[in-house]
Amino acid sequence: MKLSVIVPCYNVAPYVDRAMRSISNQTLRDIEIICVDDKSTDGTLDVLKMWARADLRVRVIENKKNQGVAVARNRGIDAARGEYIGFVDPDDFVDEYFFERLVRCADTGNLDVACGQLRVFEVDGKIRIDPNRSMRDLRANKHNFKYHYTAIYRRDFLNSANIRYPKLMVCEDKVFETMAVCAMRTELGIVHGVYYNYCRRIDSLNSDIFNEKKLADAVKAMEYNINIYNSVSLSCDDYVCGAYRHFSFLYDELLHKNVKKVGDVAYAMCKLFRKMKFLEEMRKNNNGLFLALANGDVQGVVDVIQALRIYSKKCRLFGLFNFITISYNKVQCDIRLFGILIWRSKTVISGSGIKK
Repeated sequence: MKLSVIVPCYNVAPYVDRAMRSISNQTLRDIEIICVDDKSTDGTLDVLKMWARADLRVRVIENKKNQGVAVARNRGIDAARGEYIGFVDPDDFVDEYFFERLVRCADTGNLDVACGQLRVFEVDGKIRIDPNRSMRDLRANKHNFKYHYTAIYRRDFLNSANIRYPKLMVCEDKVFETMAVCAMRTELGIVHGVYYNYCRRIDSLNSDIFNEKKLADAVKAMEYNINIYNSVSLSCDDYVCGAYRHFSFLYDELLHKNVKKVGDVAYAMCKLFRKMKFLEEMRKNNNGLFLALANGDVQGVVDVIQALRIYSKKCRLFGLFNFITISYNKVQCDIRLFGILIWRSKTVISGSGIKK
């Protein structure tokens, strides 16, 4: 069998049929579809069983209690029989030739991992291609790899390197990605123009609120990643590209999500930063966040985060068209007329201070 596709499911009855249809209709036919139901209560399991009756390639695994997406994916990996393993979340879908082209790439180069691109469908209908990750970045350095579900993985590679998802509420995928990229025995296969389609849901916006447990798990995931990067021999460029990126991720999360205990997270970030390699190189890059972290300046980290929070005001013409948009924070102000930038002011953050 060429490929095992793992679908972790929990209370996704309105969405899972679309995901299953996109997997069942793949141009690559030599696949199995492993659906792991994490004790759903909304009829999801009934939908999965219907698919198992209609398509003999579908297997359904039932968890006796709800244990989270990491455990569900791991059960799928353990049960997989395919040469390669891929993942599809039940509220997303994939292009019909997605897996065929990834498998062809991996087979041709005898690769451990091959990835495609990401297409994001926002709640407001907007579509974004590979946000925060470009094909150029991936080709430049495999440590820019993210979005674990855009890739397939050779099953014997995952098993021999003991790569599994840690049991965390958030960021378990980032640890999985780090384990994979640091253990990879080959180059990363990259396929342009084939998409995993990630669909934002209105109810998924609740994930924009980080409670204490999610915050603790996000920090724990960052510590896992630092320990992994510290355990392998890498050049400064690779280490900075991979390990330091996780600090930027957590900082971005604090910027854009409703996080109340910024100080606690800043303290944890400073503590973890001291475990990093190449600290002196990071002091030289004049990045305000990294300077504050390197100095153990908790308040400085908070100041940088607060300084970069974005606020926006929009004025509409006749109540229909955006006429003037003003986006501002303590560092930068943009004024756009009909979407065209007409004025910008900018200051520089250095350490915990802001320079004009």
